[in-house]
Amino acid sequence: MIDRETVEKLAKLTRVEISEEEKDSMVADLEAILGYVSELSSSDTSSVVDTLDTHRNIFREDEGAEEPGIHTAKILADAPRTEDGYILVKQVIGEKGAVDSIR
Repeated sequence: MIDRETVEKLAKLTRVEISEEEKDSMVADLEAILGYVSELSSSDTSSVVDTLDTHRNIFREDEGAEEPGIHTAKILADAPRTEDGYILVKQVIGEKGAVDSIR
């Protein structure tokens, strides 16, 4: 069940500001989305063909592929903060209470 409190927690977690009217609308929209997903999860998909393999062109060689890591030095040079070959970013997931606050 989605309620206003859950919408407010989600907005805080995603750092999105929404008005009071939008909160009410979001409750209804999220309920509809979750209802649809629930419907899909109970659908029989045993006869559905996996299309990932059927649409792959196996007769053409990949073109334009570049050597892995060819742009790494440039990307790291442009990043504001790096360490040991990685770009450092502000931690968002795992902040104290960030994930637990929506449960």
